[in-house]
Amino acid sequence: MMFNGNYFTPKEKELFMFIKNFIETNHYAPSYKEMKKFKKTKSDSGINHLLDKLESKNYILRDKWSNRSVRINYESLQY
Repeated sequence: MMFNGNYFTPKEKELFMFIKNFIETNHYAPSYKEMKKFKKTKSDSGINHLLDKLESKNYILRDKWSNRSVRINYESLQY
């Protein structure tokens, strides 16, 4: 899948779609704990690595020092 000239890896797409659907359903961002549960991992570093990749591709915005701070960057989603 490609948005804005960048490609998602399967793992990035899976986490991105989880975040997007979670926000649309709950009106707030998922926590690290919820993302880890979804990915079936106990590692914060794995989630953080995927979030770093999504952020570097400009698909998400976040404040690394704030809880539940992930936001979808809808401006970058050019289908």
